[in-house]
Amino acid sequence: MAARRLFIFFVVALFSLGIARSSFSGVVGEEVKGTVTKIDGGKVSIKDFMGDEKTVEPKNPEALTNLKVGDRAMVKDGILTIEGGGVRSAPSPGPKY
Repeated sequence: MAARRLFIFFVVALFSLGIARSSFSGVVGEEVKGTVTKIDGGKVSIKDFMGDEKTVEPKNPEALTNLKVGDRAMVKDGILTIEGGGVRSAPSPGPKY
């Protein structure tokens, strides 16, 4: 009886760890969209519209050079883009005549 309970305990524990591991998998194949709350080295934390915060290490670390806390960003399939096309540029010079 004790062996059976111990076996069930380990099965439940392994199942729980498997679920927890998938939530920390780095969001590969998943889309995260929201506001940047923290930039730490090669990782960025994004708070989505539901208030959940996820930390991601993007596949394109060069995108972090243009990113600031408070920017709206999206990570899809590991690629980080800044909302609005992901490129910061100078203001338009106006119409050409």
